[in-house]
Amino acid sequence: MILYHGSNTIIKHPSSQQGRKDVDFGRGFYMTKDKNMAQKWACNKNISIVNIYEADLSLLNVKQLAADEEWLDYVVFYRTHEGKLPFDDIPYDVICGPTADDKLFVTLDMYSDGLLSKQQIIQIINCMNYSQQVVFKNDIAINRAITFKEAKELKGLERQNIYLKMTDDRKLASKRAVELIRKNNGR
Repeated sequence: MILYHGSNTIIKHPSSQQGRKDVDFGRGFYMTKDKNMAQKWACNKNISIVNIYEADLSLLNVKQLAADEEWLDYVVFYRTHEGKLPFDDIPYDVICGPTADDKLFVTLDMYSDGLLSKQQIIQIINCMNYSQQVVFKNDIAINRAITFKEAKELKGLERQNIYLKMTDDRKLASKRAVELIRKNNGR
């Protein structure tokens, strides 16, 4: 399968230890099957690079998450370090699941602030168009399953259009979340 990683640099030899801990699935090397999502990630940088990899997950221990309570508890734990992990993630080489990207931040914040229940946030998330992320949790899995193919820099008008689309998507998702909250609250 082809996977993409948006960055500000070419990454021929990825590492699971370079990323932040306070992201959706904890520390790891994040990729997506969605080229548009990787382009959006890249456009948040001064230099916008989309790295392209070939990956074979068949020999790895993979955990697939859906937009449900298990996924929500997992994301909230790593983003806030509150609560507990809903499952032991150490045995897994790769975690796959919905991306809590810019479109979902407002909704996740409303949940963290106690304004939405688990059922409401899961309903909202399942009404949104989200991308799937593929996170390699250890370097052994990376070295075994990922081959760097190429990197492409986004420049000029292409980069600007992707950035504008990302901004529009974020506004639309926030509006949709507010509409669903009002509908659920009978307003």
